[in-house]
Amino acid sequence: MIGDDAIGFLDEAVTSDRPFFVGVAPIGPHSELYRSTSAEGLPTKGFFPPVPAKRHEDLYPELKVPRTPNYNPIEVG
Repeated sequence: MIGDDAIGFLDEAVTSDRPFFVGVAPIGPHSELYRSTSAEGLPTKGFFPPVPAKRHEDLYPELKVPRTPNYNPIEVG
């Protein structure tokens, strides 16, 4: 898990006399990462649509995030 990796890094770093930095940026709690293979046999990855917690799923039924041109681009940069 990401947290275990970060703690392991810190355990090693604090025993060293060298400076260190650790940044932890886990993915959102309601998204699931998938990995698969394209029709051409190339590895692909992405996220399944987010799944809200049951207690929140009907909280804003009419709300939709604006889909501006820079929303979730296929290519960045």
